[in-house]
Amino acid sequence: MITIISSIETPAGIPSGARYGMPETAGEEPDETALFREFLSLHVRRNRIMSVQRMLLWSEWVRFCLKQTNAFPRSILEDQFNDILMGKLNIGVGNEDFFGPVYEGIQFIPEKNR
Repeated sequence: MITIISSIETPAGIPSGARYGMPETAGEEPDETALFREFLSLHVRRNRIMSVQRMLLWSEWVRFCLKQTNAFPRSILEDQFNDILMGKLNIGVGNEDFFGPVYEGIQFIPEKNR
């Protein structure tokens, strides 16, 4: 079964603002939290039989952010990215011998396949 990371999950799971451990972005800069929500909605789907390499998903987030802002992520770095996916969105991490750490129960949807 494939389901989108829903809008109900993301606002609750990825709150903006410093009180949740993510600093506010300056007024003119695109809101990185909103970009992250967009990244999840476009490229990540729940799928019980799939898994995605942690580094693949992290690097795709960085590429997405670079494309949108011409800058490396400032608020959602690798540790924050992992904390959001594992803690707030309740996505498990497994370890596959060949691929290393993987996020279980989700799949990555490349841009060309949307």
